[in-house]
Formats: sequence, structure tokens, C-alpha cells
Amino acid sequence: MSRPLYRAVLLLSAVTLPGCRLCAQSERVSPGTERPSVPAAVANDERGPKGIPFDLLDGFLIAVEGRIGPLEHLKFILDTGVTRTVLDRKVADRLHLACLPREVLNYNRAVTVEWATISDLQFGPTKIANLSILVADIADFSELANGDVDALIGYDLLRLSNFVFDYDARRVIFTPFERAASSSSINPAADHLTALTAELQVQGHPVYFIVDTGLQGMVLFEDRVLKRIPELKFEGEIESVEFGKHLQAKRTTLVKVHLGRNDLDIKVFLLNGPPENENPGIDGYLGTELLKARWIEFNTAENNIRWR
Repeated sequence: MSRPLYRAVLLLSAVTLPGCRLCAQSERVSPGTERPSVPAAVANDERGPKGIPFDLLDGFLIAVEGRIGPLEHLKFILDTGVTRTVLDRKVADRLHLACLPREVLNYNRAVTVEWATISDLQFGPTKIANLSILVADIADFSELANGDVDALIGYDLLRLSNFVFDYDARRVIFTPFERAASSSSINPAADHLTALTAELQVQGHPVYFIVDTGLQGMVLFEDRVLKRIPELKFEGEIESVEFGKHLQAKRTTLVKVHLGRNDLDIKVFLLNGPPENENPGIDGYLGTELLKARWIEFNTAENNIRWR
């Protein structure tokens, strides 16, 4: 298994717990997030769905071409596990951005990055103006980036439209919202920094995960979940492994995870969770790579995911 992509989750971000769980009907998961109130000027192509090609990095990372200001043909990774979009420092230097320091949470470890405002950003049909964005050396967050990635597009921007990953055609298809945000299926969040979350049944217990397109495998916050479910069972040896560049984790097998139609035994990384006031109620991260899907639809307006 390749080491997972790190992600930046802002300190003090709020996550709404899911209202539904994984179901076995063409495969669907319904997370409990809200349709966003757009923080900046956003324009979408009104002519209907639009697909753009993507490259599949390391077998699971979705990389597309994008633009920031006058800089074109930039490489963006689309990552639902990142709460805030992150711009690589080399691009910020090219744009001569004024940056201020800020602290973010990287799984369970506080790291210092910077904060800046860019004039505009575009990926696919989505264009955002006057965007506040995190600035960091992305290579420090991911050994998979290798200095070649210009930005991690986080869930703050991805949830501005619905989108589909078509792995066979190697295209991302973006579609406009089809209903108003006042629909009763939308659960209001306490803060606009929400994450895509879902409930899985693990050995008959609900376990809550952030759904993460930038992770290969599953991360479980060992202290959090065992405090709540002390009888949770693991199988096989527990080994110590490096987790990305800066963290140590344990790896073992979590048995009887109900994913879609099946109960699976899944290799998991075990980390201690962040402080209790950070992302309360969240037990870990679920990488979409585990779905082994050829097609995944993220309907952020309806708060669900379907795959096949």
C-alpha cells in the first residue's frame, strides 16, 4: 500500500455528523453536510454537465489541469479530505502574494502554514474570485506530490457543484445544482467549513468517517473509537509504520466493516485523534480507493455518494 496523501484540516473547523449510512443499492452513502453559501464570486457553465480529463496518480489521486490568475496549465489534486484548498508556495511566490501565518491540523498534528488571497481560480467550469487560500509546501504534506502539484482543491471548493469521477473514461464531470438549498434533506452545519462525512457499521457499531478521495486506505483514531467502543476487534499483528513524512502510525486489520453489500476485513492505520474540540465525533478517514469503483458520483446538493 502506498503511503497516504496528507491533508490540511483547519483548526476549529466544524463537521456535521452524517444522518444516513452506507447502503447497498447500486452503492450509496449519504453524508450530513450542507450545500454551501458561496464565499466568493462563483461562475459555472450554464450549458449543462462538462467533463474534463484527469490523470490518476499513484493509482488513486485525481489530478486535473487548472488556472490561478494568469498562470495556466497548473496541476490540481481534487481531495475531499482537505477542508481548505491549499496552494503550493512556489505558485504563491510566482504570484507575489502577501501571506500571513496560520495553524492547521494535519490529522492530529498542528502545523504552521500561511494564508493569502488570490484574484481568481478555475478548475473545470468552476471559477472563484477573490479567494482566501492556504499556502504551504505541498511536498511537506504529501510525498506523492514530488514538487509537481500546484494546489490541493479541498472540499470548500469541490462542494460548490456536483461531480462524477469516471475512471474508465478518465474524466471528471461537473454538474450544476438542481434544487434549492432550502430542501429538507439538507442538514445545516454550525460552520461553513464542513467535511464530507459518512457512517459505517463496524462490528454492529456506528463509526463516523470523513470521506476522502486523497487517501489510500482507512485511518482510524484509535483513542477516540476505543473509548466509545472498547470491544472493537482487530485481527493479526499490529505493526509500527511511517505515515507520510512526519507521523508514526500502527497498522492492523479491522474486521467486519460493512461497506456497501459486504462485510470486509480492512487494513487500517491507527493514529491518536486530534484534541477533543477538533472535529468532534469523527473517528477517522475513509479513502474512496477502498470502494474499488469505476464510477463515483458526489452529489453535494443531495448529500450523497453513489458508485459502481
